[in-house]
Amino acid sequence: MAVLRVLQKYRNEYLASIAATLSLFMVVTTTGWASPALAKLTAEDSPIPITPTQGSWFVALESVGAFLGPLLAAYCADRIGRKWTLMATFAPVTVGWILVGTGDSFGYLYASRTLFGLSYGIAYSTVSVYLNEVASDSVRGSIGTLNSILGRLGHLTIYGVGPYLEFRTMAWVFLVAPFVFVGCFVWMPDTPYFHLGRNNNSKAESSLRWLRREKEVSKELAVMQASLDFSKSQTGSFRELFSAPYRKQMSILIILITAAELSGISVVRSYAQKIFENIAIDLKPEEMSILLGVVQLLTALVPMFLVERMGRRPLLLISTVGTCIGTLLCALYFAFDANGESKALGYVAFIAFLLIFITYGLGLSSISLSILGEIFPKHLRAYSNATFIMMGAILTFSVTRLFQVMVDSVGTYLPFAMYTVCQAINTVLIYFNVLETKGKSFGEIQRMFDAARKEKSEKGEVKGEC
Repeated sequence: MAVLRVLQKYRNEYLASIAATLSLFMVVTTTGWASPALAKLTAEDSPIPITPTQGSWFVALESVGAFLGPLLAAYCADRIGRKWTLMATFAPVTVGWILVGTGDSFGYLYASRTLFGLSYGIAYSTVSVYLNEVASDSVRGSIGTLNSILGRLGHLTIYGVGPYLEFRTMAWVFLVAPFVFVGCFVWMPDTPYFHLGRNNNSKAESSLRWLRREKEVSKELAVMQASLDFSKSQTGSFRELFSAPYRKQMSILIILITAAELSGISVVRSYAQKIFENIAIDLKPEEMSILLGVVQLLTALVPMFLVERMGRRPLLLISTVGTCIGTLLCALYFAFDANGESKALGYVAFIAFLLIFITYGLGLSSISLSILGEIFPKHLRAYSNATFIMMGAILTFSVTRLFQVMVDSVGTYLPFAMYTVCQAINTVLIYFNVLETKGKSFGEIQRMFDAARKEKSEKGEVKGEC
């Protein structure tokens, strides 16, 4: 009943947020498409035959577009608004699917993957800003988890449908997604913060009234305006993002993106069906992929109910420890049963993959972008999100491109062993560096960082005197 009361009270905020995160469903289907597509492209009856090397480029090239997307998003978000920046992702996804449906060489596939990455980078660097600016403080954490839920729903859909469709048919089926997103989101308002930033107080008030379902919003508008006035006194830029006052926040950003990408999640998503071909259990590779998608979606729902009870930091720690254990078990499996001959060990390996996805969904996937929207002031949010996605793109490109190289040179166990070591280190870094933001307003969070910075400065002065 308590959940229903919350949903009823904040109904419009959830509606706007769900409509916005349909963009993530749209772009994640393009990312997850690599798994069923790669299996079809490397098969004997491939519609466009490719070599393993071309396949690794096919997987990695999306990261090139994902690197460029946040740059466009950072430029557009404060000029045309969060809403229309998200709406713009419709174009590259639509063109990309048309290229897949009509192309007859791997050049078309490379172009489509790059366009898909561009839309992915724009969507992920913009949607968290939109969610944080439309959500009330009391539900900001749970609304932030919609990032993960819609993303996991996208993976489940492509894993569940993709393996059973002909290669080009997949393109025409998933071309529906961008039209669904635009049809739902076009009716939603832009954020009050954006309208205030453009000195359009009447639109800001109208947006906030609809979101809060209240006629009297002058007090909250005044708080927003004060926050905005403070932000205007400081011009946002990538240079400022890396300046001394935001060093602590940037260290958290780097830790979070490193923990997310070096968990091996991008490799498993992109090569799922190819990896599962080497696991000896009674399920087919495509069936294992579907089960993985179901587990991802169910796990993504959990943080919505836990994040405001347990907090962000505990869930992140559970996430890194769980992915560390999962990648360790995978490394051991591929080291001792590289040919996939033991069913007993095969089930252990598959359970390990499930553990990776379950624990990744509990924290690293669902909470990281939400935290970034909380720890940076408004004038730097677009830049921090862009930096997060760009760093993620570089790491994803490196991880997915080198995976096939390491598998061919040494064995599948090597990359998973490396992910294990990385996650052990990231667990320690999160424990000592990430601050808890549960239940705090943006102003309280900024004061918390100011206090931490002042305390560190004072300690440095004491050491200097000694």
